[in-house]
Amino acid sequence: MNKVLTRINMRRRRVKLTDVSCIFCGLEEETNTHLFLTCNVTIKIWNMCNRWVEVSAVHHNQLKAHFQQFEVLTLNSKGNKLWKGVWVSIIRNIWDHRNKIVFRQEKVDVEEIFTLAQLNAWAWMKYKIGKVNFSYSDLDSLSNSVPSFYYLET
Repeated sequence: MNKVLTRINMRRRRVKLTDVSCIFCGLEEETNTHLFLTCNVTIKIWNMCNRWVEVSAVHHNQLKAHFQQFEVLTLNSKGNKLWKGVWVSIIRNIWDHRNKIVFRQEKVDVEEIFTLAQLNAWAWMKYKIGKVNFSYSDLDSLSNSVPSFYYLET
């Protein structure tokens, strides 16, 4: 993940920047760990994810460990692939939203980031894995039936 061009990584590559603070909060340097995991904005997004699927978790502050946390022992390989797809979708949408702020001067919108992550995760599940047993309109009710999210129709 150190190849992601956060402001700190650009500075390491000798790009001259006047400001290397986080584009979301402005409180800390924009490192991979801060941007994706420890920024107060992204913490809200991960908490939304936890509430969505009714999971209580303490998130790691290292990207690899955070990703590995999205492995559930009671799930089959397809179920874990779905769950990890949610993680990838959230990371991707955090990055995309960050770039909208940088390049289009848009505002931080936690709800938009999370909603787009849900949509992208669902689309990925539907078209890359196949046979998902819920429609996009069911996404809001997943917190009421977590097992249906994890298991695929056979």
